[in-house]
Amino acid sequence: RTALRCILALCCLATAQPCVKLVPPIKLTTSTTSTTFSAAAIAAAAVAMAAATVAIAAAAVAIAAAALAAASASIAITEIQVSTSTSLTSALANPAVGHIILAPGTYNLSTQLSITRSVVLEAAVPGSVVLHAQASSSSQRRVLNINPGPSGVVQLIGLNITGGYIHSYLGGGGVLVDSGTVSIMSSQIYGNTNGAGDGGGVFVNYEATVSLTNCQVFSNQAGLQDGQGSQRGGGICVSGGTLTISSSSVYGNAAGYSGGGVAVDSGSVSIISSQIHNNSVSYLYGSGGDVFFSWGTVTISSSSIYGNTVATGAQSGGGSLQSRAGGGIYVSGGTVSIINCQVYSNQADQGGGVY
Repeated sequence: RTALRCILALCCLATAQPCVKLVPPIKLTTSTTSTTFSAAAIAAAAVAMAAATVAIAAAAVAIAAAALAAASASIAITEIQVSTSTSLTSALANPAVGHIILAPGTYNLSTQLSITRSVVLEAAVPGSVVLHAQASSSSQRRVLNINPGPSGVVQLIGLNITGGYIHSYLGGGGVLVDSGTVSIMSSQIYGNTNGAGDGGGVFVNYEATVSLTNCQVFSNQAGLQDGQGSQRGGGICVSGGTLTISSSSVYGNAAGYSGGGVAVDSGSVSIISSQIHNNSVSYLYGSGGDVFFSWGTVTISSSSIYGNTVATGAQSGGGSLQSRAGGGIYVSGGTVSIINCQVYSNQADQGGGVY
């Protein structure tokens, strides 16, 4: 009955006038009234219904198009190119940007770059980008503070990282990696300082997993400014995290007390097909001119360790058995495997090569 009433209404709309009887009539009967319509009126109603259906379909298409446009507007920007420190900082602060391409040049920083999410920083031309902290004892800052959380993934590709200066027990004058999985590739980390603590170049904290591939870490210092702090790892210090160094060089770094090149406080470290050379430890009772291990698991394979020094001439007594020892490698605890390596031309009072 309701359907019939809808058809009647459409018939009236189709004819645009009161319904009249035409011959030959078709009689439609309800329980209370009797109304007749011509075949032409019913056909017109059908046409009107078809037109309404088309209009509804068109509206649905329009709604779908609007939804698609809105969805497209919300899609993350996957890549952006920057050319200034300001635009770099803005891109890092924008969670929609997943891949930042840096145009060639020097990016002078007035504050450290903080990375708190997954992102890729890549030089447009490998080796052509310098991230320079311009730091000093009176204006201290790291170059990079990376803390994207345990599930975060960060990649640094083709960058030069320099000019960091801090005076902190939490290390990393150049790069502090506090958490996440971080890959540093085809990059150079140099000329950074932690005046009172560990990790002049790089500090790997206990929640972080870091890989250095085809990189150079050189001319960094840990703890040579005031004689305070633990002063370990002139180039790199690992404190409970995981580090892999492959096809890379760690050289010309210096520490006050231990690990001129690399210091491992705890964690897991692999050094593969790399060269660690010409690093030094300078203070009395120092140890591990090149690589210092106090705990953890370390594997060194197919690598060369040479030309490293612990300052000689240690006095007897006062723990002298552990002073100025291990010019190349010093192991005080943990598990260390050295496989198919060359260890030569290192110097210390005790264990010039390995102690």
